[in-house]
Amino acid sequence: VVPRVKFSLSTSIVSKYVSPHGHLLSDEPALQSEFKTTFPSGVFAGMVWSTGLNGGGLSSDKADEIDLSFGWAGKVGDFALSAGVSYFNFVELDSLDKDLAIAWAELGRSFKVSESHTLTPFLRMEERWRLPDFDWARAMPVVGLKHSWDVVPGFSLTQRLGLMYDSGVPVTDNGLLLQYRVGMSCKLSDTCTLEPFVRVSAPLTIDDDRKAQVIVGLSFSIR
Repeated sequence: VVPRVKFSLSTSIVSKYVSPHGHLLSDEPALQSEFKTTFPSGVFAGMVWSTGLNGGGLSSDKADEIDLSFGWAGKVGDFALSAGVSYFNFVELDSLDKDLAIAWAELGRSFKVSESHTLTPFLRMEERWRLPDFDWARAMPVVGLKHSWDVVPGFSLTQRLGLMYDSGVPVTDNGLLLQYRVGMSCKLSDTCTLEPFVRVSAPLTIDDDRKAQVIVGLSFSIR
């Protein structure tokens, strides 16, 4: 069988937009879509587009964003390894001011603990720089555990629990964040999947100005 280039498209509606490091960017619903191309070598390129559903149009609030990513994902022995770089274009989509450049890598190993349950401990490292001057670096390491449960054919439950340290430099408090996501994936066809999910972000440091956030969403994907 000749390896093929794979394409995927997903669209999610979320109750509010909370950044990966726990900041509430918009307390109104947002639409977030991703298009990704993966080559047989494991190299991938993707684009994420986010927009607030407030009727304000592009570049109207902090829910408006375009992200471009390029990287590689594959196996190294028994381990799954992925690494890449991303560019986050915020709010003013025609300007580099206060945008972010990101480099990241994630390493994990899956363990089949039963016929239907898989556990994957993982370690992720992320470094962020503010554009256009690269004038600060912000480290965000995460250690965590992923869980997959094949409930019945066509239905699976996935969970991801992570403990993140945010160095905070220089725009927010440093501290620990607890991150959790649970979703129930329903396979509608060989290529289409529907997934309702809940995401939780909670600061564990007493003097952190971030608040605990609960995000509810619904995702539809084609791959």
